[in-house]
Amino acid sequence: KGDLGFSFRLERPGRIERAAVGNRHVIEQHAKIGPIDSKLHLHRLRREPGLAPDNSPTLPFPEARVDFLNGIGALGIDRTEMLTQRGDCATGIGLSQQLRSLFKLPGQSNLPNKLFSLIHAVIYRSRLTRPRTATYIAFARFVVKQPGVAEDAIVEMPQIVDDTGAGRFLVPRVAFTSRDVFEREYAAIFGRCWLYLGHASELSGPGKFLTRTVARRPILFTRDKEGKFNALLNSCPHRGALVCRERKGKSPAFMCMYHGWTFGADGHLMTLPGSSGYPEDFKTDPQKQMVHVPRMARFGDFFFISFSSDGEDLATYLGEAGDYLNLVAEHSASGMQIVGGTQEYSIRGNWKLLAENSFDGYHAACAHSTYLEYLKNANGALGATPLAGIGIDLGKGHALVEYTAPWGRPIASWVPLWGEEGKTEIAAIQSALEARVGPERADRIAHKNRNMVIFPNLVVNDIMAVTIRTFFPTAPDSMEINAWALAPREESEWLRKYRLYNFTEFLGPGGFATPDDVEAIEKCQQGYAASGEALYNDISKGMQRANGPSFDDEEQMRAFWREWHRRLAKADA
Repeated sequence: KGDLGFSFRLERPGRIERAAVGNRHVIEQHAKIGPIDSKLHLHRLRREPGLAPDNSPTLPFPEARVDFLNGIGALGIDRTEMLTQRGDCATGIGLSQQLRSLFKLPGQSNLPNKLFSLIHAVIYRSRLTRPRTATYIAFARFVVKQPGVAEDAIVEMPQIVDDTGAGRFLVPRVAFTSRDVFEREYAAIFGRCWLYLGHASELSGPGKFLTRTVARRPILFTRDKEGKFNALLNSCPHRGALVCRERKGKSPAFMCMYHGWTFGADGHLMTLPGSSGYPEDFKTDPQKQMVHVPRMARFGDFFFISFSSDGEDLATYLGEAGDYLNLVAEHSASGMQIVGGTQEYSIRGNWKLLAENSFDGYHAACAHSTYLEYLKNANGALGATPLAGIGIDLGKGHALVEYTAPWGRPIASWVPLWGEEGKTEIAAIQSALEARVGPERADRIAHKNRNMVIFPNLVVNDIMAVTIRTFFPTAPDSMEINAWALAPREESEWLRKYRLYNFTEFLGPGGFATPDDVEAIEKCQQGYAASGEALYNDISKGMQRANGPSFDDEEQMRAFWREWHRRLAKADA
């Protein structure tokens, strides 16, 4: 694959066909360059009003600007039939010349058939503020055509409209539906970012292990006899079978069920049947050991992995989000632990919809009205604290909303439902917090709620309970979610009861909130069937608020989308 700008000069222009596709007028220019039959698609997209020249969508290759009218003329098409407005100009060079340059081919050589067989070129048009003027941005995408892959599965880089001056932030809905975008996300985001693996408390001693799927890869997370943590690809180096088939447990070794190869908790090959049939040094061959994940790092008791062998370290990647993980850890003097089991469920929707939903303060009053009414009618379940707060962009795609709320928090925010005995215990927790971290930080821990997304897919909800949640896409319109409850080790039995009740009552897949969110996400995904005509989502709320974004604005979502776009554009460049 590669991207480059081009002019519309074709050495051997062929026949022209015209077709209507939705609201797009498509002209197919068939050409033959050497032995390759290719199609050049010119998409005339709908106008988006109010986009000024300085705010045109940014592509990673500025040479992609072309003189549209001259290009159309080179194809022998009647310009007036296509458009009467003049586009702004830049000079390109011949398509075949660009291709030879890209693949370092001799000037007279034919383009090798193995490199590609399909050329897609897309013309974006956006209306300028000046009358009767338009900007055209073009790029070509070169794809090795695979058998059974539909041409419409190959989609251009979706362009976000981010216009602070006009207060417009638009996300193209093709980002939620395209298989091509989905695969590019796995390469550019899930293949390179730090991804949450687990919490230290889940492997409380030597020999403990658990298995998880992270970004489509089976992972064996272990703690060996020295107490060292290991993240191994759960695949036997012999024939590839899963080495460990249990969800969790305690074991000093793992035997593959297929041929009996046995590995230590650190992944080294211990024994194998029929060893006399192998060379003497076979067991020490590096290729015969279980493969460690390229990188694993720890931030407090939170473990992350990356499938990229290079890139910034975990602390740098987390940036300001790390301090909010520390706030969660500081709930307890003796340490936090995962309690109960795992909530597992799936949603028929694109994964980015759940990222948005996880720190969306705007939807609660409407989507969760049943739960709010329930709390009002439950005697003493709500205090007098107002619902108010801010949205914060933490950088690098991480963001959160931090706010006060009327519900109780087991970490020192009392409500009448908990009675006088509970009030005494909560006051003692508050006093101990102040002594340990100071009054200001203790107040944030006790009385502020936080919904945080660490890019791309880790959610930490520090609200009426603390929830850790990950979600991985399995298709453009499907994802799998895992969630865990986190609590102080020293928490009393009655506070633990309320914490887990909140975890299941509001945050669980059978509770009041999550089913509402699942329904909303799935209805959005169903609505994207109209994305051929209804092209964009609007995420502009609070973009021009003078005193900074409120918790029920959408600044935190814009932070996520800017990083998403940056990473995909960088990979495409």
